Amino acid sequence: MPNNRASSRPPALWLCLYFPHLALQLCSRGLDPEAAAKPVVVLERRRVQDLNQAAFTAGIRLGNNMDTAYSISQEVISFDKNSNQELATLTNLAQWAYQFSPAVSIRAPDCLLVDIGASLALFKGEVKIRQQVHRGLAALGHSATLATGTTPMAALLLARYRGANPILLKPSADNVAVSDIPVTYLEADKNIIEALQQMGIYQLKDLLKLPNSSINRRFGVYFSDYLRRLQGDKPDPQKYIDQTPHFFSAITFMADVTHTQGLLFPIKRLLDELDEFLSARQLHINQLAWKLSHRHQPSRHISVYLASPEHNMQALLQLTQLKLEQVKNVREIDTLALTVNQFFPASTSSGDLFQALPDTLKQPTEAANALLNLLSTRLGADACFGLSTANDHRPEMAWRRLLPSQMAQRGATGKSAETTNQRPLFLLTPPRLLRVIDGMPSLNSRPEDKLELLQGPERIDYGWWDRPAIDEIITRDYYVATRTDTPTDTRADKQVENGALYWIFHYGGDPLSDDFDNSLDKSPDNSRHGKWYLHGIFS
Repeated sequence: MPNNRASSRPPALWLCLYFPHLALQLCSRGLDPEAAAKPVVVLERRRVQDLNQAAFTAGIRLGNNMDTAYSISQEVISFDKNSNQELATLTNLAQWAYQFSPAVSIRAPDCLLVDIGASLALFKGEVKIRQQVHRGLAALGHSATLATGTTPMAALLLARYRGANPILLKPSADNVAVSDIPVTYLEADKNIIEALQQMGIYQLKDLLKLPNSSINRRFGVYFSDYLRRLQGDKPDPQKYIDQTPHFFSAITFMADVTHTQGLLFPIKRLLDELDEFLSARQLHINQLAWKLSHRHQPSRHISVYLASPEHNMQALLQLTQLKLEQVKNVREIDTLALTVNQFFPASTSSGDLFQALPDTLKQPTEAANALLNLLSTRLGADACFGLSTANDHRPEMAWRRLLPSQMAQRGATGKSAETTNQRPLFLLTPPRLLRVIDGMPSLNSRPEDKLELLQGPERIDYGWWDRPAIDEIITRDYYVATRTDTPTDTRADKQVENGALYWIFHYGGDPLSDDFDNSLDKSPDNSRHGKWYLHGIFS
């Protein structure tokens, strides 16, 4: 019986993004147009590993040592190869490529493999996907050689062949078949390649004519296994990237930057890359981190926080400039890095079916967030905060401070817990001891200051961890009260006229009926049993 699920699955089609000049592109990003037109080389162990067109035209070749390169051209600009930064950039590009397919695999040090078979209908064909990839990479400041194949190894082989150092070798056949590729491009040991050439085998199609048993016997099981995965005769599972978004990008400068104002252009460049990344993944952010580093100086870290997740590069640029103005004692900078680890799905609001909603509804919130962003950046992340209820029944613990970003998240995730009992907005810390006149609590010693109970009691029990002594009473009975000389509404849930509502309590047991002075409470041995306290005032 045929498997309908397997037959309906779209065929695999792998797209390989090959970055033969990734190291050169990373080094050239920090150059101005005038410097980028000069010969630029990337060195590894003092030998040229990559070079631009100007260096090739001047006569510099791959493998030349540094002294030879400088003797050919006095204007040559050299950079040391940074494998860690290249891998970080390749990982960031893999995160960006996630927009085309969730099946993205990193093939270090210079390739990405993307299974686009299931995405062809969404992007309207392979050609459209290629065009979007080229445009997106150009916006990020990169270029890549693209190739597709029915297996990961076939796509990788085609990409490496087509992009094999275009300065020295320019393959003219973009539609070359895998079987026509020279054996020198196979991922095999150099001795195997030489042995194949000595046998008169120069192309892959000649090699595939040999029996598999003969290949296995002559060149080993690993080479035979590679050929089987290349042709699709054996499964070739790939390790895909983590779906959790992460952004990192850095720029290394040719000359040290001695003032923060000189960082404006590279900051814009990195923010443009972040803009492209957020658009591709449909994400918003509420914070980002800058790192200013120098090879001989300690690194400086700058964090920018937003009141709510958003995708506004102009606002991020303005806030970053404000932060840079606060940075002092920065002598030299040779590397600028941008990192974002926390992302939020981009929120979209649907309009009315028959009449578009006015944009003015969004303006108050956006203006308030912009003001909070500016204040937080200038005064500090902890200078601006809001108040919110906390999941605690104790009045002193029933509220907490929230940063602007936390307020936005709380508003988006849900509502705070509600209670049928009233709570005042203003609490006294610590509660104020009240007098007792004629058996009733009083604000002062005057008869007109006596309080009338309007609502209560509401008993609140405190936990055992709240009492310092084992015999201390931890139960409070709360009441809503007002002054007896104030005309009141008999309902406790209505604001009194010409007066105020008070939130008072006494500890568990009967309240005191004798008049006493506040100074008595200062004695450490005096029990709080039955005494009245003012804890809050209703607005």
